[in-house]
Amino acid sequence: MSQDSTEFINTIEVEMTRCLEVDSNYSTQAMLQCVYSATDSWELELNKNYNELISQLDDDKKDYLKKTQQDWFVFQESETLLINELYLTKAGTMYILMAASKKLEIVKSRAIKLKEHLEILNIVD
Repeated sequence: MSQDSTEFINTIEVEMTRCLEVDSNYSTQAMLQCVYSATDSWELELNKNYNELISQLDDDKKDYLKKTQQDWFVFQESETLLINELYLTKAGTMYILMAASKKLEIVKSRAIKLKEHLEILNIVD
């Protein structure tokens, strides 16, 4: 990935880490808010990357991207249901935080994948 991608990823990760390290954020609810905020940032990055990528594709390639994005939404929904069943059925608030972190990773992974596609598209031969 390019320097820009790495910097943005680091920005989200650094912001989440800073949030989690604030002394007043040691409750589960406060930590959840940090993770939710980072997830929101990843969702914004995912949408930005998708929109930028689709704007640069011809119609055939747009169809492929739309199909993969629809498939990803189905995966995300199914994976979220599984995470909820595995983690949120356990006793203890730590499992709520673990579930939120797993859901964050799903969004983060897709945002990064779309950014990688965009970077490949923009390589000048």
